Amino acid sequence: MQTTKETLNPEIFSEAFQKDFPYPKNAYRDIFGIPSKSVEVNLLPNAKEVLEDALRTVAPQESQGEDLYWNTLSTQEVWEIFMLRYKESMTLREIAERCGNFTEDIKENEENVQRILAKTLRLLRHPNRSRNLKRELEIQ
Repeated sequence: MQTTKETLNPEIFSEAFQKDFPYPKNAYRDIFGIPSKSVEVNLLPNAKEVLEDALRTVAPQESQGEDLYWNTLSTQEVWEIFMLRYKESMTLREIAERCGNFTEDIKENEENVQRILAKTLRLLRHPNRSRNLKRELEIQ
């Protein structure tokens, strides 16, 4: 199955969403699917460090599947793509232009970056990782 903007929450890929919620709040909202502005999210002081520690454990080789590009990535490349999106608030196109050397087609690279981000979020939602992340999150 192909991962597209239609099968994910399209709001998390909008530029406005990234600007409304600075890092790491934007990443926590995406990981736990909290898109609404009406829901207040507070992060505890260690939230950034806990997120970055969890992200260091995401290894592309742990996920078997249909995504050819995912299995060729290193943990450092996944980290870089995640940080460019959430910390630097870069668009998918900007990330694809910067580190999307998957194919010659920029649109296809943009889709690959999107799939990488979606898979990274899915792996961060895994109970072994999300347990520590949830401890740093207060939803009101």
